[in-house]
Amino acid sequence: MKDKFELAIYNRLRSGGEIAAELTASTPDRRRWIAVGKTKKKPFGTEHLDYIYMAVQFEMEKITYENNKRNDYYQEEHLDKKFYYLNSDEELLQLLETLKVDPKSFTYPWKCDYP
Repeated sequence: MKDKFELAIYNRLRSGGEIAAELTASTPDRRRWIAVGKTKKKPFGTEHLDYIYMAVQFEMEKITYENNKRNDYYQEEHLDKKFYYLNSDEELLQLLETLKVDPKSFTYPWKCDYP
């Protein structure tokens, strides 16, 4: 898995940090992201300790994102939200392949405007 991600991003994920990528949204008036983190670390909490990773994918209306600079968006503002719980590196890579997400597109959350 180490060769699939940029080294700094891979190390962040392995050490418990969250990584994110902006994806192509379903409509031009939305933005879409995916984030991955370990379930034993915040912000994902401890409610899914049976899994190693959790991924969340969602969209937001561009106008909502642009008008809201407080960075504490309400859950209702996340559209088409999906959670994925993964038990291994292989499952994570399989999910990314299924969703057509290039692991090299992941970065630090603040670098892709992840809310």
